[in-house]
Amino acid sequence: MCLRHMQPMRRVVCLLVVMVAVCCSLAGASATLLLEEPYGTMALFLRDRYRRMYLEDVAPDAKDGGIPRGNWYQLVGSSYDRTIYGFEIETTPAQDDALISKLNSSSNRSHFHLVSNNCADFAKGIFNFYYPKSLHRSIVADAGMTTPKQMAKMLTKFAERHPELHFSRLIISQVPGRPDA
Repeated sequence: MCLRHMQPMRRVVCLLVVMVAVCCSLAGASATLLLEEPYGTMALFLRDRYRRMYLEDVAPDAKDGGIPRGNWYQLVGSSYDRTIYGFEIETTPAQDDALISKLNSSSNRSHFHLVSNNCADFAKGIFNFYYPKSLHRSIVADAGMTTPKQMAKMLTKFAERHPELHFSRLIISQVPGRPDA
């Protein structure tokens, strides 16, 4: 008689375990939503407030007056770590089409190497496409590695010698304060 009642009991216990597991997972999901939703809304609010105060020229409002699409918010995060410099020169549509054609014809895989093919090298290559041999790495100052600081220094000097570039720069200052505060 005992064995006959164990089978239904086992089913009931298994059913209870499954129900408890499902309820716990749903409760966890609800708690997660409650925690994440206000944080997500608050983060969005703070990002937009910062954008409106400091980045309105870079990331203007959307047509409906709302928050624009795009990755502008990465500038907000990066501005807590460092000052960001952007440089701009005038180009013609023909020059831009030639650059796009060149980039599209190259293989679409990473060739990144910290010393010899880094992000500053990519920027140098783009600028040198428009103005050949205008930027180069510094063997002495940067031990042969292309650095953003060296490219900015050379670009600024190049622009001083070539006013026809209509060179302009954008500076997004670092947010004041200590990171560990």
